[in-house]
Amino acid sequence: MDFSKFNGVELLAVYSDLLKEMRKQGIIRTNNVVGDIGEFFVVDYYNREKTLPNLTMSKTNTSNYDAICPKTQNRYTIKCTTNNLTSSFHGVVDLNQAAVFEYLVILQLNKDFKPYRLIELPWAVFKDYAKMHKTKKAYDISVTEKLLKDDRVKCFNLV
Repeated sequence: MDFSKFNGVELLAVYSDLLKEMRKQGIIRTNNVVGDIGEFFVVDYYNREKTLPNLTMSKTNTSNYDAICPKTQNRYTIKCTTNNLTSSFHGVVDLNQAAVFEYLVILQLNKDFKPYRLIELPWAVFKDYAKMHKTKKAYDISVTEKLLKDDRVKCFNLV
């Protein structure tokens, strides 16, 4: 579809209609559009790839994880980002606490919001790389070369 002939108001109307349709189809479930898109994409990707476990989305009010593997009961937290820093993990108050998820999956989007990399790491690796964000008083993860080269991390290039 060629959007170049649309003015700003028309583009916003199309965007609004697109959001309504994505809600209707279950692609987005909250007002966190980027996060919801990431969760939808990751669950869909895992369920299409034969080498990965099948995942089911958790309920929208579930704390600390976004999807679960019904077969193993492993919990997956999904973070979607357009840069190299995840959003905060507010359910993690201490890195020595019991695991609140078994796996973290980071979906990286390019500047056009197209997925280009998916990174999976277990709780133990999360603990090794998580850093406290001073102003948010919560942990986050930076996607670094060191993280990507860690043998315990699975990395899938999507382009």
